[in-house]
Amino acid sequence: MAGNRKLGCLSIFLFVALCASLFMNFVLMMSAFQRWSGIREAEPIPRFREILLQRGTRASLDKIAVITMRGLISSSLPGSVTDTMVDDMRAALQQAREDSRVKAIVLVIDSPGGEVTASDAIYSAVVKAGARKPVVVYMES
Repeated sequence: MAGNRKLGCLSIFLFVALCASLFMNFVLMMSAFQRWSGIREAEPIPRFREILLQRGTRASLDKIAVITMRGLISSSLPGSVTDTMVDDMRAALQQAREDSRVKAIVLVIDSPGGEVTASDAIYSAVVKAGARKPVVVYMES
């Protein structure tokens, strides 16, 4: 009789452990499914700091955004505000594009070039900004 009781306790313990394992696997599977299915919280667009380069002659609230890009164009290089320098450029151009007080955008570029894909992503962001506001590119050597 003692052998049956010991076997009964072991089977109850194994059943509870199996149920706990199934529950944890279900939770982890649902978490992975949400991540892979694209269900994510909307990430806020990072804000860039604004610096006054030159005060206008009149008391005007209008601005011209000056966005600088220096160095190699690459999606693997870290950005100063976002994950990559390409995302930095996209976010800066989007911030300037959506700011109603910005009347034009000046891109100051000092770059030897870089990746085709990263350059195309920046080009697309410049074209998108240029559809709303004038964009002038100043190339340094």
